[in-house]
Amino acid sequence: MAEVAAGLAAAEAGTRAPVSAAELAALYNVSTRTAERITPKARKASAGPGL
Repeated sequence: MAEVAAGLAAAEAGTRAPVSAAELAALYNVSTRTAERITPKARKASAGPGL
């Protein structure tokens, strides 16, 4: 989760291309649907506590 959150944060900062569910699925060998479910959880984790 932390790696995904870091990738999302980098994309939002403009230091890397946007992260897609297809990219996450291929990288972590999971289904696209699983990658779609991980993305909002990772985004919330990268936002920090209290959000």
